[in-house]
Amino acid sequence: MWKARRQNAIELAKGKCEVCLQECKKPTVDHIIPERFLRRYFAGKDPHHLINIIVCDAKCHGAKTGIDRRFWRGPDLVGFVTELGLKNWPMGRVRLAFEFYGIRISKYEIDAVRN
Repeated sequence: MWKARRQNAIELAKGKCEVCLQECKKPTVDHIIPERFLRRYFAGKDPHHLINIIVCDAKCHGAKTGIDRRFWRGPDLVGFVTELGLKNWPMGRVRLAFEFYGIRISKYEIDAVRN
């Protein structure tokens, strides 16, 4: 299932990083909300749903990996979302993923990252 979803996401992104919007020759597919977090705290929910996966280039993926590592020291959802916003992740997509999984974080906290 993961391989099919991954390929679907890559095709939908049309060769662009969905974070920085640059062309990406070797796309990486990442979970917006870390798979490990969803499996631990939201068992039974599919972490590979298309709403939770995003195509990115190596630079944006590397930045997200650092954010994920800091998140696991917490976990601090507001800090996690704030860091994604500071790295220019598409906050509309982030909000949709949080809403899809029923993770409560204020819309205003997510929107405030962009202001």
